Amino acid sequence: MTINPYPYISGHVRKFLLDHPDVKRELRGGRIGTGPVPDPLKGVYVRVAVSGQVGSTPRVRRLLVQVTPWFPADPAVSGTKEDPSTVVWNLATTLGQVAATARNEVIDEHTAWHAEWIEGPVELFDRERGPDRGLLYTPIVLEVTVSHR
Repeated sequence: MTINPYPYISGHVRKFLLDHPDVKRELRGGRIGTGPVPDPLKGVYVRVAVSGQVGSTPRVRRLLVQVTPWFPADPAVSGTKEDPSTVVWNLATTLGQVAATARNEVIDEHTAWHAEWIEGPVELFDRERGPDRGLLYTPIVLEVTVSHR
């Protein structure tokens, strides 16, 4: 029996979300990635990353995937008139609802996945980049079940 690596699920969740028109609308020209939050951040950025996993069998894994919208806290930085808290909240709840529609998403002949929205959004604030460069972020957590045979 040949053992193959599991597909990079963060990339598949990212693509699924990007393909949905409601997500595109809420992104406001921003982007979804699997890497670090850009610096400087002047618009929407959504980070998709596996944050944990459960499961005792190699054929079915339940991965915890954190999907985190980030947005500048200062409207002068983003150039928007909308409340930044509302921007990240609306995006997080849209992402959660869209992700929860993923059912039997085929990756290849051996692998498929589906998702459930299990936690969040949680409203958080980051000042690590400096007091005048604060970021708002609202992570949600998905439980992504990957069936691999």
